[in-house]
Amino acid sequence: SVANMLYVPSYVSFEYALSYYGLIPERVYEVTSASIRAKRTFETSIGRFSYRRVPLKAFSVGTDWLYDEKLGGRLIATKEKALCDKVRSEKKLGKLTQEKLWSYFINDLRIELEDLIKFDVELVRDIAMAYNSRILRSIGVIIAKRKKSG
Repeated sequence: SVANMLYVPSYVSFEYALSYYGLIPERVYEVTSASIRAKRTFETSIGRFSYRRVPLKAFSVGTDWLYDEKLGGRLIATKEKALCDKVRSEKKLGKLTQEKLWSYFINDLRIELEDLIKFDVELVRDIAMAYNSRILRSIGVIIAKRKKSG
């Protein structure tokens, strides 16, 4: 993918990956990616590419290499990692209660409940540990609770 080659190392994540997986209803025109390098944006003839910094320890946890004939190969966040990256990048979310965080997923991002409860809770926990993040640990807890309650 152009996004992976434009700023190395990087993987596609955040809003673009959430849209790619069909988790959010909005179409995203800017390719959003994560990198261990500084925050950066590129305007090119084929589109806009933005990069947000993530910690080295969290970089490779929850990423996949995908290939298809049309788009070629690319390093992309799993749906769990894309959501965790998004939450970590929004500083205001760090103070939310579990109930308000769940409301943010359902009402603000408009992710369907049935999609959220399909998330791999163990992967979310691994990502939270790599980030050393309380708010990301909360995501794993609330998804696990919702899975149990149906």
